[in-house]
Amino acid sequence: MKTSAQPKALQLLSDTKSVVANGYDTAHIVLQIVDNDGNPVKTENQKVLFTVTGDAKVLGVDNGSITNTQNFNSHELITDKGRALLIVQSIKDSSTPIRIKAISNTLTSNEIEITIKPNKQE
Repeated sequence: MKTSAQPKALQLLSDTKSVVANGYDTAHIVLQIVDNDGNPVKTENQKVLFTVTGDAKVLGVDNGSITNTQNFNSHELITDKGRALLIVQSIKDSSTPIRIKAISNTLTSNEIEITIKPNKQE
């Protein structure tokens, strides 16, 4: 176990590197506040704003807290224990890659890219 230091960045990780352009496929992007060594900072909560460009629909955000009353149909929320979740959905017959970043008042994230695969089931 390691004790984390001061928050240094917002780290984004996706459960997939690509989605199918069928209008149904989704990607789950987890945000974690991390210190300079990449250790999770679970004692810090910040309001974060996700920016999503490309062919995707934002389905919602959540922070995993059972007491969360924030709007799920949004691009922003306050983290819980330094974590948040963004869910994006492909757009039918799209081809532009999805690019996602996050910012807070003091931190920025890495940018992740999700490629779009053609829908071959038509």
